[in-house]
Amino acid sequence: MEFTNLNQENLVNISFTDVMQVIASEETCHNDKMVYIYLLNVIMDMGERTDELSVKVNTIENTKDENKYED
Repeated sequence: MEFTNLNQENLVNISFTDVMQVIASEETCHNDKMVYIYLLNVIMDMGERTDELSVKVNTIENTKDENKYED
């Protein structure tokens, strides 16, 4: 299957609700559900890590700004 730009755009627009509907569907086999659950956990974990890094970066930048004005 060829991965086109359209497919990439569709993947970006998948929401949490979309994934939950696939997981809850009786048409989705057990193994596929496990893959979706695993990927959802990975995505959520990455989101948390990104938020933590963002807070650290902002803290460092604020500290630099405060030190700049103290000199």
